[in-house]
Amino acid sequence: MNVKLINNTNFKAIPIAKIKIKGIDKQYKLLEITQNDNAFLNNFYKNLDLKTLMPNLKEYEYVAWDGVIQNAVKVATRNGRKTILETFDDKPCGLLTYKEYPLKFHLNYVATVPVEPKQKVPCAGQILFNEFFRRLLDSCVDKAELNALKYSAFSPISKYLKLGFKFIGGDERVESMRISREHIVSELEQQDKFIQYSSVADSKEVFFDNTQKTGNFLSRLLLPLIK
Repeated sequence: MNVKLINNTNFKAIPIAKIKIKGIDKQYKLLEITQNDNAFLNNFYKNLDLKTLMPNLKEYEYVAWDGVIQNAVKVATRNGRKTILETFDDKPCGLLTYKEYPLKFHLNYVATVPVEPKQKVPCAGQILFNEFFRRLLDSCVDKAELNALKYSAFSPISKYLKLGFKFIGGDERVESMRISREHIVSELEQQDKFIQYSSVADSKEVFFDNTQKTGNFLSRLLLPLIK
């Protein structure tokens, strides 16, 4: 696949953290999407080719996977939502969007994508949840909830169970799930064994476009445009 620089696409984001995974040389980064990033996100989704990145899935799995990403992009900058972008080797590999309520965090959408065909990014989902869990522990709420699709690629429900989520309801399409502060503390203790988290000091919006020396970074960030 060719690396494409999308002209006149501005990307602003707030650096959050740099992540290292035990046994992996390449670096992960987390950035907070801002209100100025709609053009970037729309181009990200428009150029996404899931069937090329991960062939041989069932059609309904592509539909579900695509739907999660599309909806995450659609609500990412809406009032009250907070959205985390994850990169691997400076290429987008994940999105997580959530909303804070007085008594809970509700995770709206989370999705990861390969940065190379047929190669899932190691620990991409766990890194997104690591940040999500850290934010909850820094708040006053005691639980997080989500609705997980029953029929989707890569068995997300089983992954949420491993993270400590429990079933609280649902219907024929989704399982409603919840995790408590107690279980989040336990999960972060386990993740600390292989996730090295370094927060970015003095975070501020960063600006990338094709007129700056960061153009190479942007072209890689917008590669194929994947996940």
